[in-house]
Amino acid sequence: MRCRQVARALMGLLHMYDLTQVTLTRTGSDGSAPVLRSLDLHVGRGEAVAISGPEGVGKSALLRVLAGVERPHTGTVRLHEENLAAMTPKRLAQVRSRDIGWVCAPPKLVGWLSVQDNVELALARLGVASEDRREAVTSSLEAVGLEPLRDVLVADLDAGTRQRVAVARGLAAGASVLLVEEPTRETMSLLVNLWQLLGLTLVVTTRDESVAARAQRRVVLAGGSVHERPRRAAS
Repeated sequence: MRCRQVARALMGLLHMYDLTQVTLTRTGSDGSAPVLRSLDLHVGRGEAVAISGPEGVGKSALLRVLAGVERPHTGTVRLHEENLAAMTPKRLAQVRSRDIGWVCAPPKLVGWLSVQDNVELALARLGVASEDRREAVTSSLEAVGLEPLRDVLVADLDAGTRQRVAVARGLAAGASVLLVEEPTRETMSLLVNLWQLLGLTLVVTTRDESVAARAQRRVVLAGGSVHERPRRAAS
């Protein structure tokens, strides 16, 4: 028992995410169908992982599970050694708002607010003081190259720039992991730079091989499970 506890503690130091035997089923007009099948996935701390595969294989569902937005029907989803699938709603909300920067497609932003206000809104919800919010917003916008656009309405931005706003929102909140759905090639270049500079953990889903090739590690989602691809260094 003691050896297992030590091994698990060491694994927790190395891994950001540990997914074990995760199953997710969706119900439609034709009945229930498994999306994820007894899936195992381990993401190391400070690792950049691309999950690739064609449309409809469950990449978005897997990212939602990683983000704590969707609970699997079976299995465990450990982030920092805490099981997201077993958390109370209050604890899950805390973890999601402070530890996870989730950029879905399209990003969930307020179109009639400015770039700055969208980022600051997330911090206000966390109870961050006004002065600290301003500093965090400026730093995060500079990191993603959006400081010149801080007063522009989000509704007037293109898709790739909106992704960068959502990334800035996660950075401002101090997220240790970024989960990004279908980043553009330009956004992926930014993400790789941030990963290398800040030591973040990065997980992206993509159908674009050129985007997947930028990641440190690549896995393919097929048949509800992930399959490793040869590792390569990010460029």
